[in-house]
Amino acid sequence: MDFHIAALPSVAQLWLPKRLSKVRAYFPEINFSVTAMETPPSLSRELFDLAIFFDVLDGSPDQVPICADEIVPVCAPALLERVADFETATLLHDQTWADDWAVWSKATATSTSDPIRGPKFSLYSLAVEEAKAGAGVLIGHLCLIEEALANGSLKRASERTCHTGRHLCARLPEDARRRPETDQVVSLLN
Repeated sequence: MDFHIAALPSVAQLWLPKRLSKVRAYFPEINFSVTAMETPPSLSRELFDLAIFFDVLDGSPDQVPICADEIVPVCAPALLERVADFETATLLHDQTWADDWAVWSKATATSTSDPIRGPKFSLYSLAVEEAKAGAGVLIGHLCLIEEALANGSLKRASERTCHTGRHLCARLPEDARRRPETDQVVSLLN
């Protein structure tokens, strides 16, 4: 039996693996497949059993919020001592969330002379790896970098966090297409 999950690449790479191992242990008879996609699929037309993406809450019964999207600047521990301010630091960017620095700067009233300057990466996981390597300071989406913060490969460059207005959400197919174990899978992912 197969269970197909669609997820944003950063979610598929940074957030899902640790949680999916727990799900696999609970459902050893099911083969879980993950497809990384930049945009959420239409669950009424595409054969996915679950989709996990960042989204604005819409109150739909098919949308299950997992956690709020909270952001904060992060960098490698060695770089932390050299980051005097965000005016001169090298700012790293994910192209999908190109406005992260501007959003954080405005919400926390922290000055960044040019919030779009600095290297840009096509995948958030690449930007995270560059931040770990000391290439600059990245806006960290806390739910995606929790492991890097826990193991010390990234450190907060500020204590000021802010919410983006989005949530990491599981989107479920309509009841007629929903598998019996879907609700339990979502519960285990939380």
